[in-house]
Amino acid sequence: MDKPYTTIQCNGYQLTIYHGIDPLDPDNDNVDVHVTFPNGDSFSAVFFTLQNIATLMKGYEKTGEGANGLYFWTSDMLIVQKLTEQAICQLPKPKDLGLLVASNNVSCVASCKPLSRASFLFLVS
Repeated sequence: MDKPYTTIQCNGYQLTIYHGIDPLDPDNDNVDVHVTFPNGDSFSAVFFTLQNIATLMKGYEKTGEGANGLYFWTSDMLIVQKLTEQAICQLPKPKDLGLLVASNNVSCVASCKPLSRASFLFLVS
């Protein structure tokens, strides 16, 4: 049986992609990713495709979640056009974000107050 996760090295950091047993649909899926930097700092994020968000919201119309599909929200979200290892490897570096990432706590490097949890929204091609 295959492992339900893949660990890869990308751009100086380690990514553990928890894809499960079934293959990911690059157009309509989501996946949890744990990022570990060389200094030991780490954070987790969920990568979604736009089509997957639309599919989830459509399902919410039936389940009543998200005010019957009127909204979708999750913490630590990144949106990609295609859910592939290549897209996930394009994860922005903390210095590019103006953020200092450590153990799921995020602080602004510039003058702003610390945040208790990381919440991201990016479009990655």
